[in-house]
Amino acid sequence: MTKLFAWSVAGVVLSLSGLFVSAATPQPTGKTAPDHETIQGTWKPQKAEMRGGPAPGDVREQRMIFSGDQFKLVEGDKVLIRGTFTLDASKRPKAMEMKVSEGAGGDAEAPVHGIYELNGDNLKWCAAEPGSAAAPEKFETKGTTNVLLELRREPAAKN
Repeated sequence: MTKLFAWSVAGVVLSLSGLFVSAATPQPTGKTAPDHETIQGTWKPQKAEMRGGPAPGDVREQRMIFSGDQFKLVEGDKVLIRGTFTLDASKRPKAMEMKVSEGAGGDAEAPVHGIYELNGDNLKWCAAEPGSAAAPEKFETKGTTNVLLELRREPAAKN
């Protein structure tokens, strides 16, 4: 996986990414609360795109994990990126803001502006490069530096 792709995915993929750093997490309210609850868990990338074509590497071995207001992107036991995220379901398209605290190089606190769509066990996430001024307006990458991930929820582990 290239450094650029890892950095772009941090903008979630997602969130999506040591995960439990914050002891007191503000709880989402209003229209964001249902999506915040729904997004919790582990998501497996099905498809990744950058600059209008397939993203480099095979993202199918990676997982995006959302827990509370934290995310991490892992490959096996290795954490590729991690940070925090917030959702704004009142925007159209819905907005996901991320801050990368570890991994992917560059400015660890650069905001990653993205958009998302939750549909059952499917999550579509598209983000601009970290530090960009605005989120994408559409789920597309052609002619942009955006990254687009399509993810599917993994079933919860049975105890």
